[in-house]
Amino acid sequence: MDTPLPENAGELMADLDLDTLLHSMARKDTFLYNVSKSVLLSSVQDRASILYRQAVLADCLAQPHIPRNLYSLTLETLETKRKNWFGVYTTTPSTIFHSSVRMLGMYVPYLERLRAMADEYGRDCTSPGFRRFFSMIQDELRDSRLAQIRKVLQNLSNHRDITFSARLGRGNEVVDQVLRKPPRSNRTPWSRFFAPSTPSYTFSLDPHNDGALKSL
Repeated sequence: MDTPLPENAGELMADLDLDTLLHSMARKDTFLYNVSKSVLLSSVQDRASILYRQAVLADCLAQPHIPRNLYSLTLETLETKRKNWFGVYTTTPSTIFHSSVRMLGMYVPYLERLRAMADEYGRDCTSPGFRRFFSMIQDELRDSRLAQIRKVLQNLSNHRDITFSARLGRGNEVVDQVLRKPPRSNRTPWSRFFAPSTPSYTFSLDPHNDGALKSL
């Protein structure tokens, strides 16, 4: 969709009345309209690319439920995010973090459904494009990877404190943030309660020193 349209795109749209065709194809879906317009007007020239696309199209025509179900899953995922994402109302790092973890957890069932679609549809498609697409999904969302995702999200949800490393970059900007596994503690809750407090170090700035405040 980011590919620039040819200079005569407007004339082609008018001469061939493509707008009527595109609106009929999209059925009031703005995204489908824009994608169809971009693909239709930005044609390729080499034979290999044309045959590659035609093979994918043949799979879509033979089994229209495949692209429809994939697109429906995408819309359902985006709608879930729209209804449940409250990050715009969060104001502290803690609330932003927990809202983000919660949203990532909502994506997991959709990833599992996408993997199930890849397992089912990958056997039925014959085009290299679809076969490669579903093979990539099966590899990226293999069982061990999904289990790892669920475990990480569970750990993030259960721990109040988050361990990560970072360093100061140019202009004292925080860079290279890496999430770390929280250190294991064999102490009982009572021993942690009565343990000596960890020393902390602070510094203060003159409230009238605008230069120091801006540098931080």
